[in-house]
Amino acid sequence: MSLLNKVFAGSLISLLLTFSCKQESGKRTVVAPDNSAPEKQSLVLTSPGNNSNYTIGQDVAINYSFQDSSRTADSVVYRINGKKLPAAARNQNPFVWNTKNELPGVKNITLTAYYPDSAIESRQVKISLLSDIKPQYYNVQVVKTYPHDKTAYTQGLLYEDGVMYEGTGQNGQSTLRKVKLETGERIKVLNLPPDIFGEGLASVGNYLYQLTYKSNIAFQYDKNTFELVNKFNFPMKEGWGLTYDGKYLLMTDGTEVIYYLDPEYFTEVKQMAVYDDKGPVLNLNELEIINNEIWANVFTTDTIVKIEPSTGKVTGKIIVKDVLKPEDYHNNLDYLNGIAYDKEKDRIFITGKNWPKLFEIKIVKK
Repeated sequence: MSLLNKVFAGSLISLLLTFSCKQESGKRTVVAPDNSAPEKQSLVLTSPGNNSNYTIGQDVAINYSFQDSSRTADSVVYRINGKKLPAAARNQNPFVWNTKNELPGVKNITLTAYYPDSAIESRQVKISLLSDIKPQYYNVQVVKTYPHDKTAYTQGLLYEDGVMYEGTGQNGQSTLRKVKLETGERIKVLNLPPDIFGEGLASVGNYLYQLTYKSNIAFQYDKNTFELVNKFNFPMKEGWGLTYDGKYLLMTDGTEVIYYLDPEYFTEVKQMAVYDDKGPVLNLNELEIINNEIWANVFTTDTIVKIEPSTGKVTGKIIVKDVLKPEDYHNNLDYLNGIAYDKEKDRIFITGKNWPKLFEIKIVKK
């Protein structure tokens, strides 16, 4: 390189450093380009408060303001769970959202401001809509008592064709069973692989479906032979309870959500959140359809909830107490779990994990 070229190169580097850097306290700091500075936010969603609760039927007032009075929007659009509200709602401040016909659950309220300079700004809050039904409370009366295998960690229970079908859990102990109600005798037993933790059980036509706890697999069996017909993968983190409403399989995963699944492909069709008048009902476990209602065990409690299938609202709470006697207790006795319904004779059966008895019950209002 010639001397002239070296001088030119040095001058160019010096010029670039002058424009891109500044000297401060002996340290060199890169100056960000002007257009990288964040634009001042103006839109403020003043109400409702984030994570606030409302009861279905209450009006929710949605208010907003602009911090910068010189920066106002051409329009402000409202969305509830991503669904844009009608054009008539735009720019109304406050906008009053009538929740009378809404379903319970978490709702995302989003406001989007559109500015004259084509800028867009959004704000979002989450609220919960609680059920507007105060649940009826029930006690249980034992009609009849039957023997139950106290080594059966009951996860799924159903009554059909004069016999009880039961799915049990625990790694190395999980089974599918056909059992005589009157004696508790096991007519047929299928042992699941030792690494599988069996869960909820449902009957659809000539097939039985059995969930697994954390394997993300559901098994489909021939009801008569227990021969494996198919295996399905499901995306839910865990499998808990399972039942069939005549069209869909209903599945729980230990949250407040009931998943509706297509029995042919075991794919999700829709979800329903289960709420009472206090909030979400978590730990939904074993399921049964009884007189067009969904009954669900609430894990770690002595409670069965009655759920309105069209809304997810809890209409009743059945408290199961004092059905087991002191002589029934043993070291491995665990929580209430297992609901079965004999539709032909209108009989309801319950049991629990490692319970030595199974009970036919009636419920009475408190």
